Amino acid sequence: MVNLRTSQRLNAAQRTLWSAPRHLPLHSKRMASSQPPTAAAAATASQEQTAGIIDGKEIAEDIRKEIATEVQQLKDKAGRVPGLAVVLVGSREDSETYVRSKKKACAEVGFESFGIDLLESCSQEELLQAVANFNADPKVSCLQKQLDAVLPHDDASSYSVG
Repeated sequence: MVNLRTSQRLNAAQRTLWSAPRHLPLHSKRMASSQPPTAAAAATASQEQTAGIIDGKEIAEDIRKEIATEVQQLKDKAGRVPGLAVVLVGSREDSETYVRSKKKACAEVGFESFGIDLLESCSQEELLQAVANFNADPKVSCLQKQLDAVLPHDDASSYSVG
């Protein structure tokens, strides 16, 4: 959960974009003619503001720090941390890079991460067994599958397991 301070920064950034002068290239015609999305933004839009550039990397870093703090509090209070399991099917380089980035993100905030790599030629039974194994593991709180091949009835990439 993102704390109030980050939420306020994100809301301020959103208000800045909505209240920016209409001639800025940030806005499409649709955005420029639209009403602000919330009552709070509408109230702020009536105040004099100038457009500003937000630093997405800085905001993301703040969010990661806040999540890491909350994970540490959870660990202190409950004795466990969230765990992400990833089932990678196939060996596409972009998928492998994506999975590595998820593992890195987990490490940055204190989540545990687990993974299994399956061949693209694996059977649906092998995939389901890998999912069942992670479902049985109490350390796993979320499961993501990264498929390079499309299996029948595949319409989601993440599952909550508990």
